[in-house]
Amino acid sequence: MIELPPAFFELTALEKLTIMTADLKGIPQDIGKLTQLKELTIYGGSAYHVEPGWKPKPKQELELKHIPAEIGNLTELVSLSIGYSGIRELPPELEKLKKLKWLNITNSLIEGTPDVVSRMHWLEHVSLSGHSLGLTEEALLTEEEIE
Repeated sequence: MIELPPAFFELTALEKLTIMTADLKGIPQDIGKLTQLKELTIYGGSAYHVEPGWKPKPKQELELKHIPAEIGNLTELVSLSIGYSGIRELPPELEKLKKLKWLNITNSLIEGTPDVVSRMHWLEHVSLSGHSLGLTEEALLTEEEIE
């Protein structure tokens, strides 16, 4: 499990942030300090060096389960993309992101379209899905694990 260090959030001029990890502990409230951020991408089911037999944890076991309310402070954000997470709902503070054009929350535990997304009429692209590429977690299991 990866935890982002507090010093990371002192990079207040940062405009683009991509985090790829097998299991991010969560998005800290300090994300709200990165007010110049235009693109935020987090992917939870990846590994830097994949060993044979490695597979991501089931989404239900991931530590990344919610987006903090402080995401609403990122008023310059144009693109928010979070893939493979245990997120079940989106915070109402997303509605403060008037410059947001691209919202991509895929392979999560969100069911249906959250009310906050329905109110964000300025979005140009929205992708909300429980599974990426139409694959279920069962499709990722080996024959041995199925038996």
